[in-house]
Amino acid sequence: LRVMAILFWIAAALIAYVYVVFPALVMLRGRLWPRPHFSSDIMPTVSLVVVAHNEAASIGAKLENILSLDYPRDKLEVLIASDGSTDATEAIVRSYAGLGIRLLALPRRGKIPALNAAVAATHGEVLVFSDANSMYAPDAIRALVRPLADPRIGGVAGDQRYLPDGDRTNQGERCYWNLDRQMKRSQSAAGSVTSATGAIYAIRRSLFGVVPPGVPDDFFISTGAVAQGYRLVFAPDAVAYEPVAKAAGLEFGRKSRVITRGLQGVLARRGLLNPGRHGFYAIQLFSHKVLRRLVVFPVLLLLP
Repeated sequence: LRVMAILFWIAAALIAYVYVVFPALVMLRGRLWPRPHFSSDIMPTVSLVVVAHNEAASIGAKLENILSLDYPRDKLEVLIASDGSTDATEAIVRSYAGLGIRLLALPRRGKIPALNAAVAATHGEVLVFSDANSMYAPDAIRALVRPLADPRIGGVAGDQRYLPDGDRTNQGERCYWNLDRQMKRSQSAAGSVTSATGAIYAIRRSLFGVVPPGVPDDFFISTGAVAQGYRLVFAPDAVAYEPVAKAAGLEFGRKSRVITRGLQGVLARRGLLNPGRHGFYAIQLFSHKVLRRLVVFPVLLLLP
């Protein structure tokens, strides 16, 4: 009984730290010790990379969305890497070839090998990554590259927003992202955000490193900026809209994979956990990406 009581209070303390104390520390730090960076309407050459596997249902809308973006066409390279698609994905992308959309048709090898191959086939000064079902606001890329006018900034995380549909699961997901958005604002104000979301983010090409297997590509790529001594900041006006999974079971499965692979990603970037080199960011990474998963994972295991 005594052991159970100790475990209960340890678990309660971890939950309180992860969801109350740590966010309060982050927000307080953002107010008291700001590190401003400057932004400007720069126009670097941008390579927009999308990896798709059997995305025929959404890829057409994605390409139309890309073509509607307010960014100079001569500065924007668009590459869709098909990871062994067996539906009409590749045919749809090919139909846009005359509009400057490139297709890289690959055998089925998985997202990470396809992404590495896609980056190797592009030439832009800035790499922008997106999902096939993420729809950008018209000025999203302009907003995403503005902070890169500051040479201290290596990467930029955009603002992922979920489309409303009234479902309770989706409402919960949007509440989570509202909190995450506030955290990113505070993290960015005083240093670097923990990582970017795959729907919309950018990194200088010079800071891109080949992504190893088994890790979240968005985490590994975006934290590469911090690992190399640059800041990863948040651009709240660079907006991407994305639907939540239609069924709670699908979202549950996705969250389980995110937790497991997220810990593998931190292991791959374990050098960032050194506070002697990375200061508060190391505490931030451990609290956000390790402790939070250690709190949530047992709950997922207990659910039916």
